[in-house]
Amino acid sequence: MNEVIIGLVLLSGLSVNLLIKDKKEEEFTNGFGFEMPESIHPIFLNMYKQQLDRDFGLFDIIQRLRYQYFNPNIARQLSGNKNLSPIIIIPGLGTSEIFGKWNKPDSKNIKKVMDVSFQENQKWSCRQVQSEWTNLWFPQKDLNKTISQYCWEDNIKVELNDNLVTNTIGVQTIIKDFGSVNFNPSSYMGTFIDAIKALGYTEQKNLFGACYDFRKICSQDELYHYTKSLKQLIERSVHLNGKPAVLVGHSLGSNLANYFLVSQSKEWKDKYINNFTTFSGAFGGSPKALRTVLSGVDVTNKLEKNLLKNITRNFTGLQWMLPVPELYNDIPLVHFNNVSYTAKDIQILMSMAGSEETAAIYNNVVLPVQKESLKAPGVTVYTYSGINLMTESSYKYNNSFDENPEKNHPYYKSNQAYQSNYDYPEEFNGDGTIPQFALELPLTWTKQQPNPIFYRFYNRAEHKDILEIEQPVNDFISILKQLN
Repeated sequence: MNEVIIGLVLLSGLSVNLLIKDKKEEEFTNGFGFEMPESIHPIFLNMYKQQLDRDFGLFDIIQRLRYQYFNPNIARQLSGNKNLSPIIIIPGLGTSEIFGKWNKPDSKNIKKVMDVSFQENQKWSCRQVQSEWTNLWFPQKDLNKTISQYCWEDNIKVELNDNLVTNTIGVQTIIKDFGSVNFNPSSYMGTFIDAIKALGYTEQKNLFGACYDFRKICSQDELYHYTKSLKQLIERSVHLNGKPAVLVGHSLGSNLANYFLVSQSKEWKDKYINNFTTFSGAFGGSPKALRTVLSGVDVTNKLEKNLLKNITRNFTGLQWMLPVPELYNDIPLVHFNNVSYTAKDIQILMSMAGSEETAAIYNNVVLPVQKESLKAPGVTVYTYSGINLMTESSYKYNNSFDENPEKNHPYYKSNQAYQSNYDYPEEFNGDGTIPQFALELPLTWTKQQPNPIFYRFYNRAEHKDILEIEQPVNDFISILKQLN
């Protein structure tokens, strides 16, 4: 197994940028299927495009009608206070930039599709040997050449080896810019970060980011390196500023932040952590993640759909966002061949969808981490989430998991003799990605810890857009002003 060198880079205190010279880039299709909430109501149908960049003008107009966006300039700088409580931000799924290089002359996949002339003159992804660090993720645009898509899959995918999730043989990867808030895509958190900077925060002094390899993050070796590096980053930030830190997570980043906090001693948290602030925390999981694992992202190009499904279904970060069995209980999520399946049947569904390896990763690697991340963090928590948006709840597959399912329909009635006698909910109330009851999971921590849990819902604040909406950002700014 090729050791991921991210931990070594972070522990040495060197910037990954120093390792990435003359980087090459190649662009591919993006998306886990979580970009926008789906709707069955005709008035909203034109809002939810698969590639938002193609219809951004329409999207932007509608969003500005629905929300009052935050203007970072209204945040007044904290004058005369040099020592600010440092902030460490852990972003959501797919936000980290992953760089790789490889040496795989024995790869059967590469040998099947390439010849010498193609290797030397065309896309770098199909080279048997790539000695320079190259940008594997975030993929940004469509790539029509089938051969390059095939080679990219061989470079970016992960596999299970002795209960560890690893790169394919011959591939090495690192995470770019650990410690930086230069996330990718930057626009997703840009407004939020600008608002923090308007208070007087400065990158690398009291404002930091903690990206991670979302493909392998639940693997115990990856978690060990990441949590050790995050702990060192927090300690360094506190020593620089003389105040305990604010740990901020969005979506899957909230899960990872909480897992980290659960693993630390009370004495350490009392010294180094002021509070944990979570936006759209994915603690309870999302039916959308299950749909993405089983049948992929909804795209019209079948080749592209299968490619993304084959690549992302084994990503442990995506699986970490699957519905938590203990929370969803007997709510039916999937209907297939006249049988209903719940969150307790996820491993069975993965096997039915044709991937025993995916099922093994979920059962042996992801589930133990997911369960641990549901425990109370033992620090003060501020949790902000959206509400009153239509959120996918259930899926009906007519023939196979290769097709796009019907969504959010009551597929059967309780008087029919299916596996469970429950009606499918037409849709959940939530933030467009995660149902409300899953977003409320941190409320259960009030019975597990003496530290207070502050919770607030925001009307029609979408899963990602919450970081651009005035009220939640202002509420977070207010907390910072109280601390400083």
